[in-house]
Amino acid sequence: MSAADRMENPKKVFLAGMGPGNPRLLTEEARDALREAEAWIGAQRLLDAMPEEEGPGGGRPRFALIGAEEIAYLIASREERTFCVLLSGDPSYFSGARRLGALLSDAGHDVTVVSGISSLSYLCAKAGVPWEGVHSLSLHGREVSADRVADAVRRHGGVFFLTDSHSDARAICGTLAAAGLGGAAAIVGERLSLADERITAASVADIADAADAAGAGDAAGAKPPFAHPHVLLVLGDRVSDCGAGKSMLSGVGLHEPGAEGTPFPRVCVSAAASGSGKTTFVCGLLTLLKRRGLSPAAFKCGPDYIDPMFHRRMTGAKTSNLDLFFFGGDEANALLAGAAAQGCGIGVIEGAMGFFDGIGGTAEASCWDVASRTRTPVLLLVDAKGAAALSVAATVLGFTRLREDGGGIRGVVLNRIPPESFALYKQAVEHETGVPVLGYLPEDAFVRLESRHLGLVTAAEVQGLAEKMGRVADLLEQSLDVEALLALAGAAPPLPADPADPASPADPASPAPGDPAAGASADLAAGAPGRIRVAIARDDAFCFYYEDSLALLEKLGAELAPFSPLTDKALPEGACGLILGGGYPELHLPRLSANTEMREAIRAAVAGGMPTIAECGGFMYLQGQVCDASGQAYEMAGALPGRCARKDRLQHFGYAAYKAKQDTLLLKAGEEMRGHEFHYWNSDCPGADFTAQKKPGAPGRDCIVATGSLHAGFPHFHFYTKPGAAERFVRACESWGAQP
Repeated sequence: MSAADRMENPKKVFLAGMGPGNPRLLTEEARDALREAEAWIGAQRLLDAMPEEEGPGGGRPRFALIGAEEIAYLIASREERTFCVLLSGDPSYFSGARRLGALLSDAGHDVTVVSGISSLSYLCAKAGVPWEGVHSLSLHGREVSADRVADAVRRHGGVFFLTDSHSDARAICGTLAAAGLGGAAAIVGERLSLADERITAASVADIADAADAAGAGDAAGAKPPFAHPHVLLVLGDRVSDCGAGKSMLSGVGLHEPGAEGTPFPRVCVSAAASGSGKTTFVCGLLTLLKRRGLSPAAFKCGPDYIDPMFHRRMTGAKTSNLDLFFFGGDEANALLAGAAAQGCGIGVIEGAMGFFDGIGGTAEASCWDVASRTRTPVLLLVDAKGAAALSVAATVLGFTRLREDGGGIRGVVLNRIPPESFALYKQAVEHETGVPVLGYLPEDAFVRLESRHLGLVTAAEVQGLAEKMGRVADLLEQSLDVEALLALAGAAPPLPADPADPASPADPASPAPGDPAAGASADLAAGAPGRIRVAIARDDAFCFYYEDSLALLEKLGAELAPFSPLTDKALPEGACGLILGGGYPELHLPRLSANTEMREAIRAAVAGGMPTIAECGGFMYLQGQVCDASGQAYEMAGALPGRCARKDRLQHFGYAAYKAKQDTLLLKAGEEMRGHEFHYWNSDCPGADFTAQKKPGAPGRDCIVATGSLHAGFPHFHFYTKPGAAERFVRACESWGAQP
């Protein structure tokens, strides 16, 4: 039977309201429609919240579609006779369902609109105000007009404002206050009917004043009073005596993180493979979100150092690596919760490699693993260049069917397609997979990021990076359904209540199981910041650091004093410890070699027993010589014997466990730390004080130079994998600095 034939064969379609945000908030009429329908259609978040069976004959097919044309096409092409389209809110009151209903009716289908509970009726019920006489005014995509909003309140007495990122409650209340309506009662509802619902009631003037105060504190990281999505109800002549700080809602107050968890809108951006354009898209998205005042926080799956540098440049804030080889899901959730506590309005997690690419050919520690453990909705970025629409659909279908619940994939963005092809690709993907396509990013040579042997060039090396990413943000403004993405992020469940802070020193009397040295001493953690000064190399040659790892050192009492082996002539004054991180010293060998004063200062510090950590590039710098890619040798610090030279492929690439053979600066004999290696240069004296093992039972190899005052080798470590190692290092620095 052709699609045209089916269009002549009408179906019965229910357009059923599912409530303002919680699909479980159903009317009995909506439940009846669900029971009668043979198939369900709706946004993925609505389908996810519905039970597997609703009445007799459960196990119905479900299709995650939101576009009117796509829904109409699906209904016409399926064999089922009865469908229920799930819609957020009340389709009998608001106009969102009218176009879909008209389209289906024009096709000859029998359409029934099923009333639901809207944000308006729900919020009015909370406030004890009849909703029937309240005027509704949508400001989606429109600038706040002073005359328009003030006139609506004066004329109708009660106005329900549907807001968006351009017309939020703060702006509306400021406009009304300026129009002389500051005494009107205002009620703001955020994430209505969900576990982290927040309802705030005050006067219009109070909310406007709170917005001004928050704006004045933005530079200090103050959190805006309201987040998206939210709605505003203004009651002019209906409620009086709404003074400052008085709530009209009995028993309803501000939501505080508690047993139900910490709310934090978030989305994870992944792809089918490396090179799909994740970093470009994420940096453009961060720029766009920052423009909208959402204070985004950025995270990177896996051990990558370079992508977080780009994120940091876009947001101006610290970023975090979420690496489940180094630590577990509790720590990952704690890092996300930490961003929420610091006032970030939304989290964006960038995946590594392909979505399911994990350790040893498994999905362990993959982007999928991170998204699953943090319950973060996934946006799959698909590089569509050179692929037909059905092939792209096949890619999406494969990824969504490999794991239960679609792998957590809740949306798709297509990369590198011409704008004129988007509608065709979108229809094919949504029809074949049921996953909504939220937009696309056209190919643009101007925004391409260059790579080198360890991946992308660093953010500091990209000329005009802000301009490039601003261009990406401009493109996304036109081609991405940002409101749908924000709704996707807002549907993320609250983070676990009171997640363990991985940077909080544990009671030394209660070390973690299997880790006799885990935990840092409380008395050391309570030490005055700045008492233990640690010099840390930070310049174009040495820039690979995990910011959360450094934060743990600071929490333990270290003051990190940056310096440059490229330009400085001496270590920071008062330094009693030294960190030389990874980076690209091989690209700066002439300058490093020419700075003889710094080479001698570092050689003397290591020889004198100053506690020192040197990883990868820092380890190379401590050697006698390092050769450039052509083989020319340059003198380095000479604190260690050895010569480093480039090899034709990556050396010892990937994760491993590293076991100390004797007591060292960071570990006791027999203790292990997890780490990873990613380097082309190798040394003829790599060290032999640790044993590296890729997996249990696999052959080990010797590596790392380690003494009581030195830890130097190619592996990179994150202190969250062994907090006790961070404690030992800070203690050693403290002891060395206390010497006469």
